[in-house]
Amino acid sequence: MNYGQAVEFLMNIPKFTHEPGLEPAKRLLELLGNPEKNKKIIHVAGTNGKGSVCAYMNSVLTKAGINTGLFTSPHLVRIEERIRVNSHMVSEEMFADAFEVVFKCAKELEAEFGKLSFFEFLFGMAMYCFDKAEVEYIVLETGLGGRLDATNAIEKPAVTVITPISFDHVGVLGDTIRAIAGEKAGIIKQGVPIVFWAENETVRDVVCARAEKLNAPCRPIYKNNYEILKNSNKSVDFCVHNRYYKNSGYSVPFPAAYQAGNAMLAIEALDVLAGTDERITYERVAEGIKNTS
Repeated sequence: MNYGQAVEFLMNIPKFTHEPGLEPAKRLLELLGNPEKNKKIIHVAGTNGKGSVCAYMNSVLTKAGINTGLFTSPHLVRIEERIRVNSHMVSEEMFADAFEVVFKCAKELEAEFGKLSFFEFLFGMAMYCFDKAEVEYIVLETGLGGRLDATNAIEKPAVTVITPISFDHVGVLGDTIRAIAGEKAGIIKQGVPIVFWAENETVRDVVCARAEKLNAPCRPIYKNNYEILKNSNKSVDFCVHNRYYKNSGYSVPFPAAYQAGNAMLAIEALDVLAGTDERITYERVAEGIKNTS
């Protein structure tokens, strides 16, 4: 199929095509040659702010000269917006190539699992594109929930992030904050650091309990971890004062005050990565966040 035919096919796939579960996505990754191997993956779940947090981290990594893949949803105009390499949408040719490869894998999996869902298909295509582009880091946003989201087929991310949680998709994730938090916390992995928005006590209890069970180093983020210095109609300037930083200053190029909190989550996750990557410096983090688009 060409690009146009691929897009038409994808847009006609139902949102849900089989019972929720990770096996189809895991088997898809296997058929693709496990493109997630040897990649440093930042896995992001939550209700509010996921897109912003992913955009901040992607901006920092690419502006630091690091080959980076970004997978997000939904798209606004073009479906390729969901799959970016070094902040650029993949080409129509690459998109069509990825579709053909995943289409063949989907046919092979159909007898066992039924048809792949729209999101599983796009997730597989993204991982194929990132492998072909030889990216080093992947910023991976969940689609729905976390525990049973296709992206959770990734078994060993470098760090996980959970943004503020509120009521969303209650028919699938549950009708209480505790239930929804439990689904989001499903992305936490054994020994993998977790950075999360901890203002809600119920969310904090659920995430910390899961992290303790899995021996995952836990970094809760609160509003008092930062102070807004200036809020104009173009940007928000703030400083950070917690146990990891000493009054470091940052600026986000958006007027909404809550973006400082989203940036804090990104800063903390990047700090985890900086422990093993000297390219992620304070200067590069500050510059990348300031120039996020």
